[in-house]
Amino acid sequence: MNVQKILVPIDFSEVTKVVIETAAYLASKSNMSIVLLHIEKTKSNLDFSAKVKAIVNDSMNNWPVQYELLLRQGSIFDEITKTAADDQFKFMVIGSHGFKGLREKVFGADILKLLKSVQIPVFTVQENYTLPESGINSILFPVGSHDSFINQIKSTIEFSKIFDAIVHLYSVEKPGMQWSEEIKTNMKIAQSEFEKHQISFKNVKEVQSTFSVGFAKQIMDYAVRANISVLTVMANSAKEHFYFADSDKVTMLTNQAGIPVISSNEKTLI
Repeated sequence: MNVQKILVPIDFSEVTKVVIETAAYLASKSNMSIVLLHIEKTKSNLDFSAKVKAIVNDSMNNWPVQYELLLRQGSIFDEITKTAADDQFKFMVIGSHGFKGLREKVFGADILKLLKSVQIPVFTVQENYTLPESGINSILFPVGSHDSFINQIKSTIEFSKIFDAIVHLYSVEKPGMQWSEEIKTNMKIAQSEFEKHQISFKNVKEVQSTFSVGFAKQIMDYAVRANISVLTVMANSAKEHFYFADSDKVTMLTNQAGIPVISSNEKTLI
């Protein structure tokens, strides 16, 4: 099947308008359509079409794209994962609500659970996200030691081509410690793939300046300093947890700076 759609789960919370607007922007830049997916735990009398239409009319003024509606019943995690496995979808756009709200919604650490199971790249936005007037022009790409790191590389290439964005190939050096062979290998593969696909990138190496289990704080500090448009992350952790423990990933996905996150995992199909 010709892949040309973006899956957009919505829950009618405050982040929904931001999610739809972001999805419309991505669809217009990539010449794709979007599918708005809403999942109910049980059948209700909700006039889904009317409620969505009101939000869509307010969210697609700048980027009017074709969209369709999809209503499913069941578990949020099961239904989103199952729907995303349909090969008509190339990307997913979803909202993160931070650490507030009900557990049954996709809040806090729950978003990471979902991103570990979805088999397409996911663009996650926060409630306070606003599309920059200059567009998305930079991607922060922290290097990791994951066995399936090529999936993050491929996802980054896809989005970089859509936005014509420069990639910041970012690494942190711990004083007195050598990089693992996995880190070195993944760095070389990333550079080689970016060059092959004519992706503009620059190498950024910083010495560790914060002392924590992972490097989320230092990465976010750099993202803010460099005015980064979006950052990337592997949803599944590396065996040695060299860069990101799960808590670090959640910190990034729900970051207060409102910087969107592109996530991949070991199952991601590009």
